[in-house]
Amino acid sequence: MNLKANTILDLYAILLLVVLLFYSGSGGGRVSRQHRVYLSIVAATILLLVLDMAARFDGLSEPFFPAFNWWGNLLLYLVTPLLPSLWVVYIYAQTRDGGLPGGALIGLLLINAANALTVAASQFTGWYYAIGPDNIYHRGPFYPHHHLVTLILLIWAFVVILRNRRKLEKRVRYSLFFFPIPSILGGVLQVAFYSYAFALVASVPALLVVLLYAQDDSIFTDYLTGVGNRKKLEAVLKEKVAKSSPNRTFGFVMLDIDHFKKINDSLGHETGDRVLKTAADLLKRCVRTNDYVTRYGGDEFCLILDVSTQEGLDHVVGRIRSALAAFNQANAQTVPLSFSMGYEVYDLGEHLAPEAFLKRMDMLMYEDKRNKATLPAGA
Repeated sequence: MNLKANTILDLYAILLLVVLLFYSGSGGGRVSRQHRVYLSIVAATILLLVLDMAARFDGLSEPFFPAFNWWGNLLLYLVTPLLPSLWVVYIYAQTRDGGLPGGALIGLLLINAANALTVAASQFTGWYYAIGPDNIYHRGPFYPHHHLVTLILLIWAFVVILRNRRKLEKRVRYSLFFFPIPSILGGVLQVAFYSYAFALVASVPALLVVLLYAQDDSIFTDYLTGVGNRKKLEAVLKEKVAKSSPNRTFGFVMLDIDHFKKINDSLGHETGDRVLKTAADLLKRCVRTNDYVTRYGGDEFCLILDVSTQEGLDHVVGRIRSALAAFNQANAQTVPLSFSMGYEVYDLGEHLAPEAFLKRMDMLMYEDKRNKATLPAGA
């Protein structure tokens, strides 16, 4: 085996990952669940590359080299499924509000336990690999099965993405679909030529793509509710205004939660946070994947909708009101949820700048709130 070439390749990949880890973790403050898992994936890849270097002291008899080779291979085989397992956890974090379900956790533990038992047995049977008295590494008859474990986990993650694709923005969805491709190609090369850690090194560009197209999206996400934040709202609204044409504009809804301050003051901020999450989830269920739900601030939300007619906008607003009624009926024992809403289709002929348009929506929303306050009780 080419120890020098493989060490240079591993060190180069480690250097890139350390920079990636520093860049990804340098934002400070609270981070999302998926971002924490992403950082764990990067750290796990660095660990695997270090173990791969230790496992390359093949045929060298100098002091400590046989021990490096033995322990490096043992730990590398034991830990290899950790990376695709964390990828499965990451995909669930991206697609589910509740994170990893219990059944999935059990499945991951069983897969990793089965791999660990097989690696332990291989020390006596040589199923995965064997290291001879001359400190020479040899692949065992079931060596390809070790890569099969990784492939099964990657397919698992792919199926979860496929089932939840409508919940993901297009660029995020494509980056998640792309992630396993370099690793799979690298794994095929590594099965054919095991002198180099192709599979591990190939994961570096995949992690970079995920950072650029999925993780950086977290700076546009409201931590509490998981919808877009004000920065996202301003960016999308500016783009929508700029791209509007006489034949195609967009619909906009600004709303806030009625009596939210009273909920916070009487029931506590923890209940208030739950109400905000509930409102965000309800709104997400009322729109399509090419629409945007954002939290403007406090208890105010904004929806940017791919509709160009008042009829289409009225249909979405009606869907929100129906969802509110259904929620309150199903949860009669909890705090009733209601919105005050201002909504309008952007009129290109008025040439309103994004800031002026937001002010108009704000006025329409508070007009709806004032109208509710003047209604007779029970009306």
